[in-house]
Amino acid sequence: MLRWRTITGLAVVLVALSLVAWWTTGREDGTGPTPTPPPRVIPIDVEDIQRVDIEQGEQALALQRSGEAWYILGTTEEAADGDEVERRLRSLVTMVSFDAFVPEDLAEFGLDTPQARVIIQAYTGTTVLLIGDMTPTENDYYVQRADDPTVYVVSRYLIDRVLEWLETPPYPATPTPTTPAE
Repeated sequence: MLRWRTITGLAVVLVALSLVAWWTTGREDGTGPTPTPPPRVIPIDVEDIQRVDIEQGEQALALQRSGEAWYILGTTEEAADGDEVERRLRSLVTMVSFDAFVPEDLAEFGLDTPQARVIIQAYTGTTVLLIGDMTPTENDYYVQRADDPTVYVVSRYLIDRVLEWLETPPYPATPTPTTPAE
């Protein structure tokens, strides 16, 4: 008889522990706690973007969508590598912030006079992304939307990939001519 009481007691403890574990990690029906996703800095869908202007110092680049194609604007309109433009813009508009805060002094983060601006014109409106200083670790940038006092900490890689276009615009790849074998 003592054996059955021990087994029953252990079973009750096991069920109780299982219920506690289930309750604290969230229930399968979705009513348990859910983590808050990190904030998206630019809440725009890449399909809605019509034009992007990138400005840094004296350098500037403008990209314009026409139908499904992208063009680099300047003294002449030249075709851009549409796939590359879409990839980098998708990364930019889906980028999330590692940290977000409202500072008292934007100068501490290089946002009183930003080093660069990315102006995104979409069907839903225009968003201006101000790019400030790098963080002390130099892995991230401080950025801010012109319409929002919040400063975001975002990946240096994502910002640098867009700023690279100022030096190397996204022209389509030119195939290397081959000479026929003799």
